[in-house]
Amino acid sequence: MHTSAPWTSTENQTLTEGLARGLKVTDLVNLLPGRSWYAVDHKIRRLRIKLKDTTVQPRRPWTQDDIQQLLGLYWKGLKYAEIASALDRSLGGVQYQLWKHGRKHAEEVTT
Repeated sequence: MHTSAPWTSTENQTLTEGLARGLKVTDLVNLLPGRSWYAVDHKIRRLRIKLKDTTVQPRRPWTQDDIQQLLGLYWKGLKYAEIASALDRSLGGVQYQLWKHGRKHAEEVTT
């Protein structure tokens, strides 16, 4: 099991300010050296619960165009996290839609 260093108050502040500015996870990762996409995504989820953030986007239904883009990016070999960022979707949503459309998980969840 991999454990990382606890988040510092500076990192928490950078993350909170970035969220307030509407930055995406990939942008926030660039501001937080040493933190993975998954660590930042997990921390965002925890902060939103803690802060009771009302700016969380409601779920959007997947359109046929969304599915075509998803499959196109998948066949180009992009990682799930990259696809999620490109489509502005959650990692879980991307994984579920790929599974739903008959695509096996070609990469581990930690990719």
